Amino acid sequence: MRNIYTIGETVLDILFKNNTPFTAKAGGACLNSAVTLGRLKLPVHFLGEYGMDEVGNIIDSFLKANNVSTQFVYRYYGGKSTLALAFLNENNDASYDFYKIYPEKRLDIEFPVIRQDDIVLFGSIYAITLEVRKKLMEFINQANRNKAIVIYDPNFRKQHLHELNQLKPLIMENLSHADIVRGSNEDFSFILGADNADEAYSEIEKHSKFLLYTANKKGVFVRSPKVKLTLPVKTIDAISTI
Repeated sequence: MRNIYTIGETVLDILFKNNTPFTAKAGGACLNSAVTLGRLKLPVHFLGEYGMDEVGNIIDSFLKANNVSTQFVYRYYGGKSTLALAFLNENNDASYDFYKIYPEKRLDIEFPVIRQDDIVLFGSIYAITLEVRKKLMEFINQANRNKAIVIYDPNFRKQHLHELNQLKPLIMENLSHADIVRGSNEDFSFILGADNADEAYSEIEKHSKFLLYTANKKGVFVRSPKVKLTLPVKTIDAISTI
């Protein structure tokens, strides 16, 4: 059976409503994907880093409780696990403040050996963070060489727009390593100035052949050299956007 590996940041989201904290949850884009896959009883491993502290213990326990292997997680001393304070407005949309104290040594793990047809998911701000990028890209290059299925999710947020000129070359390089690019309409609006799936794909296809473009209630759009699909989505009442 193929294995699935997701690699990305970890945070403990502390949620506030009316300036009052009411819950805390482990988070991070690729961590969330790993948890969903674990709940589906698929063989998924999370690769990342968090501290040998109580916050790290909460994150570690959450992953294990959801059937996600933490064999390849770097647990460090000399720093603290990352906190994200999420402030919900009246529509339950979140704005964030982050508190990060990393050790000098980052992502100090022995990566797994990737086999053909394994699945590797990477993305978010972690995939363009210079302090871990060299090691992360060694792993992605191994996945490419061994013919794994590599999926890239840029998950680019508004708070990083002021850094886009510096970060965009790294994002475009990441696209070229991906067999499949998955992103939201907001991602591609910020990164590419694209207003729809076709505009996004006209740029994406220069680097990667397959695009999964999500656009909230408008649906999911699939683009490739041979496929052009629009798939409807169910209407839901969102508790929050976290």
